[in-house]
Amino acid sequence: MILRYAIFLIITLIVTSIGIVNSSSGNNIFTSVSHRSMLIFAQTTSLSNDENNNQAQQQQWVDKVNNMRILFISPVSPMIDSTTQMKFEVQNLTTNENIKDLAARVTIATNSSGQLRTFKYTNISSTNGSFAISYLFPDSGTYQILTRIDLKDRSSLASFNVDVPFQATNILNPSSSTFYPMVITVALFGSILVGIGILVMRKRKKKRKS
Repeated sequence: MILRYAIFLIITLIVTSIGIVNSSSGNNIFTSVSHRSMLIFAQTTSLSNDENNNQAQQQQWVDKVNNMRILFISPVSPMIDSTTQMKFEVQNLTTNENIKDLAARVTIATNSSGQLRTFKYTNISSTNGSFAISYLFPDSGTYQILTRIDLKDRSSLASFNVDVPFQATNILNPSSSTFYPMVITVALFGSILVGIGILVMRKRKKKRKS
């Protein structure tokens, strides 16, 4: 009877902890795209190496209405709590040349911790059509990188994804969204084992007395 009760508690604990951890991994926040937008915009992804020979991914957003191509370059596997540089290049879709003298805004959005969080970069300017931002990813999950490009005569919006993989060091980091659920899981598991041990010892004592 004691063994069955212990197995039931352990299974319940495992299912609960999986639910807690999974709730911290975010999905794409902006998933609805109209049919008209799909005809106007096109997004592709390719892999390459950056100047430090680290693998990077390049995503491309094509805005045919404004004759503009926006390239987004980011690491394939960004590290949590480590500065990550992400680069943008804005090109003329017809000539493939960089568009000069532009202004930009970038918003990073995620619900990886179970609630929507955003971080904004404003007043970005570029004379040669390229610019970069640095960001510290606090948790694993999917991040949406939204950028607005403003020119004198037109503006364009683009959206990109960055997937930050789960890392073992995340468990030991108190700022991580998975740290406290893991602590709770370990504490509950330890309490169950202690309770089982006490029950077994009491049962053995009763048998000896009888």
